Amino acid sequence: MLWLEFYASFEILNASVLSPVRLDNPASRRFPEVKMFSLFAYKNDDKVLDLIKKDNRPRRTARAIVLIETEDAEQALAKASDFVHIVCDLQGLAQRNSVTFWGATAYLRAEGFWKPHRKSWRVTRTDPSWSLFGHSVATTELQGHFRKWLATIDEPDFPLDDFANSTHLLSDSYRSQQFLEVMFLEDWVAFELLVNQLAEKTEIDESARKRVLKELTKGVEQYIEQEFRNKLDDESYGYVKEQLSGLRRIPVGHLIERFAQRYGIDLKNYRIETLKKIRNGLMHFGKEPSDYDLWVFHVKMRQLLEDSLLSMVRTKEANKSERPSPGLPSEQDRPPMEEDLAEYSMSFDAQVRDEKGQSLTTGKFDVRWTCDEIKVSGKAEDPMSLWGELGNQPEGYSLSGRGAVGVVTVSNAHPTRLREFDLEMRALRVEVDYTG
Repeated sequence: MLWLEFYASFEILNASVLSPVRLDNPASRRFPEVKMFSLFAYKNDDKVLDLIKKDNRPRRTARAIVLIETEDAEQALAKASDFVHIVCDLQGLAQRNSVTFWGATAYLRAEGFWKPHRKSWRVTRTDPSWSLFGHSVATTELQGHFRKWLATIDEPDFPLDDFANSTHLLSDSYRSQQFLEVMFLEDWVAFELLVNQLAEKTEIDESARKRVLKELTKGVEQYIEQEFRNKLDDESYGYVKEQLSGLRRIPVGHLIERFAQRYGIDLKNYRIETLKKIRNGLMHFGKEPSDYDLWVFHVKMRQLLEDSLLSMVRTKEANKSERPSPGLPSEQDRPPMEEDLAEYSMSFDAQVRDEKGQSLTTGKFDVRWTCDEIKVSGKAEDPMSLWGELGNQPEGYSLSGRGAVGVVTVSNAHPTRLREFDLEMRALRVEVDYTG
């Protein structure tokens, strides 16, 4: 099998990269294809960051470059994107705001030049673009932090999916336009997700205890059957039997204590019992107990979640004084800079296909896209064929055909308007294959 070296370049939004990062083989178990990763700010990024602070609108501030070995450009983008998603989650955790990428390009070196083979854009969430609460980790010390973070995530038993989901919930809870009750519950759900994953993992080593609890539950069930079956109607008896499973359930308080011990978190700093009471009040009665100031305890809840996530990736163990060595790829060795556009557009002739790849119609289309939305408009030979299948296409349609620079593919597209032969759609992803 022939493996090729690609440079995958990513345009990072909202990142305050005040010190560059360069790591070789940063996560060799999870991402053996990734041979080098670098992250650095664009020139004049301080001015761009000031603009984001003023209007909270997303802008590109940094670039990530991944040297990756794969069979082709499509695989290079897919695998490098998975890796850079993690990088963005970690940077967002450090900054307390949303960090993501918009626009990715796979380059292959040919005849001494970096040539683009494939580009991809997707609709992405960028809110909040700026943190009103400062950074949790100094972004002047990123090299050592990223080395420790990625090494920890690379461990086989690290719960990466739960970590990422909890990080997304934390970022979402920083959006100022949300209700305070929703923000509190988002952070609690994210924290409980982390606690439960550890409980599920450690249950594997507690088979003996589980056997005892199973015998206990069976014994209680037999006792109730013998002593109370004739005293209860069928409905009440069914309720009692349903509650027996709770005998095998470890109380959430004990699970939280186990989690805190595992990651070195002092629960006395957060008043966990009060947080539980507020959670129960919001979940079961739709309001917090009147004795507590929800804003004060939401700050504690958010801090508990943030400290948990930072502890899971061993932030305190990072070498804060480490700097990249050797340096970043030289200007000559980097792929060329991308166009600094807020909106892209392209025209192409395309076939429209359903989820199974069946061609439904053809037409001439224009696609315009920003980080917030992708719009397709044009004329289709038979647009009504799309409406007939729409209810059976939850993933939407794909449009693919040749444009001015290569083959354009728009995916997850859903019709929004029809007028005779005119067609308008909204989509989630645009890709351009320059070799097609």
